[in-house]
Amino acid sequence: MGVADSEFITETLACAAASGQAFEVLEAAALRARYPAMDVPDDLVAVHAPGSGYLRSNAANAAMARLAEAKGAELLWDCPVVRVERRPDGFRLHKADGHHDVKRLINAAGPWGGDFHAGLDRALTVERQVIGWFDGPEGMPPFQRVFADGRRIYALPGDRPGRWKLGLYHHREECGPEYRETIESDATDRAILTDCVKAILPGCPPPDDFGVCRFTNTADSRFVIDKAEDGAILIAACSGHGYKFAPAIGDAAVSLAMGETPALDLMPFSLAHQTKL
Repeated sequence: MGVADSEFITETLACAAASGQAFEVLEAAALRARYPAMDVPDDLVAVHAPGSGYLRSNAANAAMARLAEAKGAELLWDCPVVRVERRPDGFRLHKADGHHDVKRLINAAGPWGGDFHAGLDRALTVERQVIGWFDGPEGMPPFQRVFADGRRIYALPGDRPGRWKLGLYHHREECGPEYRETIESDATDRAILTDCVKAILPGCPPPDDFGVCRFTNTADSRFVIDKAEDGAILIAACSGHGYKFAPAIGDAAVSLAMGETPALDLMPFSLAHQTKL
């Protein structure tokens, strides 16, 4: 949802048209009639895809882990890597209590990826992202909305009917590196998300639960999918929209690691591209 001539709506319409999937454009009056709990200004429009949905990440992660193990993968949980060493025959992953030697390495460590490859550190900006949960109306789809001042919020159904999860992109951009590591929400965080709920769903109660995570971004919001000079594969599936592409990104990472040609052109996701921006 956004102003009709905004870049956000223009790009969304172009993507929707190119996808070949069904979609509709809803004017403000139609939005108000369909979702009466929403506050809808007259200049707002929405691009609605009836067949779209959302992923329950915990269930999806568990399913992908089961599939990996069925194919022979060994999954090591609670096993932090403190240092990566390049060796003639591959890589040595140093842990607090030992090491693992591997022939190939895919670095998909998210906000901590730059700890092991400096090139990633130059390409990524790590932000502190705060999310809130609140009780809202049932029957609404997941949505994003861009305010007139450019702020963009997203809302997803929570773990039960009538429960919603909401976040604001670039939640507090002024946060410095030290504050970025804070894992607790504070009064300002809570006020920001409460104001967001009031602005879009004025009849709903404010968020009553909050969480903090780390959110990586590149300069143009694209991913990094590339091979480093030491032969490691670098993956930064970031900027808030990487998770839904996990299987495709994993397929590309494996192709690169095995020296094969990926099915897709990965040039737009090169590390060189991001470090030039």
